[in-house]
Amino acid sequence: MEYDDLTKQILFSLHRKGYYASKHTPVDNVCKRLPKYSCKHIKNKIKNLIKEGLLSPYPTNHGLDVRININRSSEVKKIIKPLEDEMDYFL
Repeated sequence: MEYDDLTKQILFSLHRKGYYASKHTPVDNVCKRLPKYSCKHIKNKIKNLIKEGLLSPYPTNHGLDVRININRSSEVKKIIKPLEDEMDYFL
C-alpha cells in the first residue's frame, strides 16, 4: 500500500519520540509537531491510521492519545524508512 507524505510524517514523528507500547501522546501534540499541515487533516489521517491498525488509541480524561501499534511496528518502520535515510544524510 502506498502512503502519502502526511501519513509518513505522522508515523515518523511518533517513531522518533518512541511512542510505542506504554508511551503515548495526545493528538494535539502531533498537530503541534507538524505545523506545515492543518490539524484537521492530521486528525483525519490519525483516524484512518487507527482504522488500519498502525496506530493504537489510548483514551484518557483529557482526550484521545495515540501510540504506534507494537504488533505492526516492523511495517511502520518500512513505511518511514525513506525519511530515516534522509535524516541520516543530514547528520
